Amino acid sequence: MKHIHSNAVQTYDNAIEQYALGQLSPAKHMIITCQKKLSKEIADRVEIEDAVASSALEDISIQPLSPAFIANVLEVLPPQNQFDHKISGNDNRAEPNFDAIINNVKWNRFTPLISIHNIIGSRRTMGAERLYLFRAKAGTKIPEHNHVGEEWVLVLKGSYTVNGKTFNKGDIQIVNVGETHSLEVSQAGECVCLTMSQEKIKMIGVVPRIASQVIGV
Repeated sequence: MKHIHSNAVQTYDNAIEQYALGQLSPAKHMIITCQKKLSKEIADRVEIEDAVASSALEDISIQPLSPAFIANVLEVLPPQNQFDHKISGNDNRAEPNFDAIINNVKWNRFTPLISIHNIIGSRRTMGAERLYLFRAKAGTKIPEHNHVGEEWVLVLKGSYTVNGKTFNKGDIQIVNVGETHSLEVSQAGECVCLTMSQEKIKMIGVVPRIASQVIGV
């Protein structure tokens, strides 16, 4: 994906385009929806892409839907109760108070430094997309690891640095399959991210590998 970095936030052109076309999975859609709530720039870009998508649809001849269409759509969507959380993919709701969400969700504390709150799926259901909140205290370091599946990370609070690049509140980092890196949370304060992952990460080194099993990422 083509990376875009302005004075406001970091995002990816293809992600915005796919969002407007309705081509993203529920987990990825929710991440872009939340980024749109955090950034007027992203909201404006989505509005432009929506207009382009609507214009393109006007040139497409309408074909009748097969009787099985609705059944097929419902089959691939997660159960509705998985969306009954403080963070919602509904674009029409009022802007969420992310600080209130962070303070009120039920956190699972895996280490003194790291907590997780599952929204869709869990580490036991990997192989399908998992969506979760990741909370790390200031200065937390996550050792070098390899990404077996794609990962999308939206920063809701604080910042972290990967290979010399810093991601701040409102930024999205898209990690490609096979990418290896380590990361460090800013010393200025805790970092909270909304994360979509497709597979568990593979830690490099025996001790980090054991720790990842405990943390659940």
